[in-house]
Amino acid sequence: MVSLTVGPFDVEVALRAKAEVSGDTWLAALSAEGIMVGMFDGAGSGEAAREVSARARSTVSAARLSGQPVEARLVAAHLELQGSRGCVASIALIDPNRGTFSWAGVGNVDGALLTAARPRRLVSSRGMLGVRTPDPIRPEALRWRKGDLLVLGTDGARKAFTALPERAPAVARGLAAQWLEAFADPRDDAALMVVKL
Repeated sequence: MVSLTVGPFDVEVALRAKAEVSGDTWLAALSAEGIMVGMFDGAGSGEAAREVSARARSTVSAARLSGQPVEARLVAAHLELQGSRGCVASIALIDPNRGTFSWAGVGNVDGALLTAARPRRLVSSRGMLGVRTPDPIRPEALRWRKGDLLVLGTDGARKAFTALPERAPAVARGLAAQWLEAFADPRDDAALMVVKL
């Protein structure tokens, strides 16, 4: 598990590889908006999947100070990956000053916002970056409050999203690893990120 602080937010990431090398990767960095976080899942597994997910992450990361909306950053990754095996991805741009974030995903990636009231699932657009032109990418713009959790995951961690608690837990430390251990699909790479807002 990786635990770090990016700007005012605590970020935890848990990864599990099906093979020696995981095709899933993640991003957490300062951006023009505040911070940008993302999950990337290269098609298949192993080194070839890792290479394509790393290319997607690199393309999105290069735009972190551009001020572009989330959908433009995903389209840039789609264009960069043309002719590759493809990648699915989700990214969120979090503004700590306004208490908002924008999120978008392409393919079978998951996201959720856990609040004091109720969880909110984030729905990605169909497609695969580099392979199938994404449906119109529909970003979501949401408000958050201190203590909310943003959870992002790849399809190998999909079961975790069916078992999320009704409210954001008061203590978030270690949740990514706990949820991945409990719900990861042993037949696939799996990655889960928890951002304490």
